[in-house]
Amino acid sequence: MRLVFLTTTDCPPCSEAKKEIQPHIDSGEIEVLDIQTNDYAADLAAKHGFYSVPKLLVIDKNGVPFAELPILDKEQTL
Repeated sequence: MRLVFLTTTDCPPCSEAKKEIQPHIDSGEIEVLDIQTNDYAADLAAKHGFYSVPKLLVIDKNGVPFAELPILDKEQTL
């Protein structure tokens, strides 16, 4: 299993979310993939109907997303 953060170039919400999870990105816990520059990310988004970013996905060993983790702004709670 791995965590993948889908983003695009020049996406303000993506940039804000990325700042919040940066320690996890730096440690290698979360992989960042830009759907505009990474073919795997673009295929993943197209195949599974992800039409907006940012997305934080749990990807199984076969490369298939099986969960999307919520990304909330600082004022939201679950």
